[in-house]
Amino acid sequence: MTDVTDRLKAYNGGTYDAATNPRGFAGIGGMDANWAQALNDVGDATDQVATAGGDAAAAATSAQAAAASATAAASSASGAAASAVTAEAEADRAQAAADGVSGGPVVSVNGRTGVVTLTAPDVGAVDTAAVGAPDGVAALGPDGHLIAAELPDNLGDMAGSSATISGDMSVGGTLSVPQALNYTLVRYAVGQATVGASHTLDLAAGAHQALTLTDDTVITLPDPPAGFGYAVTLKLIQDA
Repeated sequence: MTDVTDRLKAYNGGTYDAATNPRGFAGIGGMDANWAQALNDVGDATDQVATAGGDAAAAATSAQAAAASATAAASSASGAAASAVTAEAEADRAQAAADGVSGGPVVSVNGRTGVVTLTAPDVGAVDTAAVGAPDGVAALGPDGHLIAAELPDNLGDMAGSSATISGDMSVGGTLSVPQALNYTLVRYAVGQATVGASHTLDLAAGAHQALTLTDDTVITLPDPPAGFGYAVTLKLIQDA
């Protein structure tokens, strides 16, 4: 067992070098040179520790039997009993070490040692019972999107003194406006421009546009976005 334990003590995370650090794991060649041997050494040490534990337990049993039969020598029996207790404790420690090593390379998980069965809270995972459950966690469908039937049907009220919403907003039901919209939000924009022989209307300039003509002007109305229409009022100013 000495050879195995000596090798286990020599393994380290330093850079592998065949001459100066042959038991190193880091660097090029370290894992290839030492990983398989290290696993074998751990297994050998486990077997030897387990055997030693069994031998120690047998010795403890034998010592206890000898102490029970030595009724004529009280002092000798007392000493044998003390030795038996010590041997049994050492056997228990050896067996516990063997159980921990044979269970795998995990040293401890959340303060627990030996063979540990991980639960969802141990790794911060969501319990499978909560996925797809009402008020639980919505699962993903085959298209990679959240399944609508598992989403909350009421997100509650959204309140605030002011809010800015950019992009498109889809309303599946009725959009309720509890008070009148500010006039500045819905009034027509008014655009002004001076144009020459040709001019294409800029829809972003507003629904009312005043154009000052400096020539015989050809005005082009652009196509609206797909699925939309528009109306525009033009005021044409020419000469005085």
